[in-house]
Amino acid sequence: MFKLSEINVRRDKFTLPNGMVVTSFYRPCTPIYLEMSFIAGSRYDPVGKEGLAHFLEHLLVSGTKRFPSKDLLSGFIEDLGGSISARTGIDTISIRLSLGDEDDLRTGIYLLSEILFNSLFDKGTIEIERSVIQRELEMKRSSPGRMLHDINRELVFQGTSISRPILGTTETIKSINKDDISNYFSDSVCGSNGSITVSGGVDAQELEHLLKNKLLLPRGERREIGSNLPISRNRIRDCMYFDNNSLEVMLSFRTVGILHNDAISLSILSGILGGGRSGSLKKKLRYELGIAYSVNVLSFAGVDNGFFSMSCPISKENLQQTLDVICEELKRIIDKGPTDDELRLTKNRIIKSMKIHMQTSQNWVELHDYRDLFCPDLNWTVETLLEDIEVVTAEEIKKVARRYFATDAWYLAMVGPVNNELTRQVNVNLVNSND
Repeated sequence: MFKLSEINVRRDKFTLPNGMVVTSFYRPCTPIYLEMSFIAGSRYDPVGKEGLAHFLEHLLVSGTKRFPSKDLLSGFIEDLGGSISARTGIDTISIRLSLGDEDDLRTGIYLLSEILFNSLFDKGTIEIERSVIQRELEMKRSSPGRMLHDINRELVFQGTSISRPILGTTETIKSINKDDISNYFSDSVCGSNGSITVSGGVDAQELEHLLKNKLLLPRGERREIGSNLPISRNRIRDCMYFDNNSLEVMLSFRTVGILHNDAISLSILSGILGGGRSGSLKKKLRYELGIAYSVNVLSFAGVDNGFFSMSCPISKENLQQTLDVICEELKRIIDKGPTDDELRLTKNRIIKSMKIHMQTSQNWVELHDYRDLFCPDLNWTVETLLEDIEVVTAEEIKKVARRYFATDAWYLAMVGPVNNELTRQVNVNLVNSND
């Protein structure tokens, strides 16, 4: 493990007068990466206006008064060797800025101020981006892998705001107008509803001065996320027919959010089953049986929700065999826990590779920004993460597996040459929950 002080990294944290929390990781003589995030993701889209947050994201980097088109906006920062982009998730809208030279920070902050104070939500730009988003929807529908993740989210989080499509639908995108966008911007893009995380050769005092003078948004009101989302299993299987030889299959379970004690154990378990080339599911499905080219295991933890999934592309004829192998591995962990060698290897892979992973300013920001936004009072860093990983035991992982992986807790999503009849025929053979 490593300490920030041992690798010449200094963490500073301050709050702007508008309530926005800023976290800085000073890394001398390295490029700058800054992410400005707001609690404004797709879960907050009004009913019937699904896709509104994502629509706003497009417009934020589509033009300003000084840079009235996307190419002029991007060209300004590209001339400095940097980039500007935005993204929408379930919980957040984020604007991302990268700069190769720390001396260009002032110019980068100026560009962010143009975006946040002078964006053009004009009719022409709105219609262009509306058309672009419709093409984005078409592209997504032609990708079985991307559709699998949407179907899985709709299934696992059914009945909640998280289940709704981030991009929206053809119909909802048509219905969004300028007032919808302007109102969502005003309600969402404000100081108390956002955070900034930055890494690189940027001094915290200089950063604070620039932000106070150039990027001080109205305070506004902070959106609060309540307790854990309800769990529903009115539907436990779903599929989408796709004219393709490969069948994409995903088996999932609801779990917990990032602050729950089980989140770290679940993350380590995902590494035991699917991490690197030595994960036990990869070993069985690819190396021993040869029925899957890739195997992906994910433990996702949001602020008030989580899920654990195992997915792979396979031949339709191997569907039941694949599910049986997955269930056998889960039952092994439930009954006996991971072996000492599995736990040691997984911990070492995560902990010792972290020095490689944390070589870039972008990775420093992406590891910390979510907690910086939703848990501003939590003094959490990569040090905390590694310390928590180190103390997890095999017995704790066995208990977590028993708690979440049961026959009355799974969801099955599939995309490919499949229909409802085939979906109903397959079995997921696990044990009843007992914890």
